[in-house]
Amino acid sequence: MDVVAPASNGGAVVARAPFREDAPLTEKYPQNPLLGKIAASKTVVVLGLAKQLEAEGKQVWSLCVGEPDFAPSERVLKAGMSAMEQGKVKYTDVKGTAELQTVHQALLINRFTAIIYILQ
Repeated sequence: MDVVAPASNGGAVVARAPFREDAPLTEKYPQNPLLGKIAASKTVVVLGLAKQLEAEGKQVWSLCVGEPDFAPSERVLKAGMSAMEQGKVKYTDVKGTAELQTVHQALLINRFTAIIYILQ
């Protein structure tokens, strides 16, 4: 298949594609071998495990990816504004701030009367 493109000098550039017109995309656009060395995102791995558990009929509340389908409450918006006004605008540890972890653990223990093991 020939590809014809206008050249800046008013002429034309003709290039012959090294593949058949009906060739699969993988042949037309071969993958860089370095891509095979990239490990899967841990978030994607966790999502895969959550989907697997759901497929097995287990109830899963996956919080690993996604976007809420609801707006934050007024209280949350005010807390966010307050944090930004205090200069808290940087990324936190993946697990959240120490203060947030403490509050969250207390809420979970009170709400579910569960023993929580913290992975550190």
